[in-house]
Amino acid sequence: MRRVSERQSAFTLREGDCNLAIVSRWADPADAERTIAWAKQLNRQLAPHSLESTYVNYLPEDEGSRVASIYGAASL
Repeated sequence: MRRVSERQSAFTLREGDCNLAIVSRWADPADAERTIAWAKQLNRQLAPHSLESTYVNYLPEDEGSRVASIYGAASL
């Protein structure tokens, strides 16, 4: 992740050691609430070990307003 600078690609957050995406899926609609809660709990537990930003493609649909804070206003 650190081989090139942030300005050389669309991928920011070059200072991290790894990239983790928490993906939860379920087939039975009855499992939705439990599975979403699991993903959110895992995210909270990992937060102290994570950067304060995210890769823009990992944003849920309702957090699109965070794009400017991720890339910075100068990048838009």
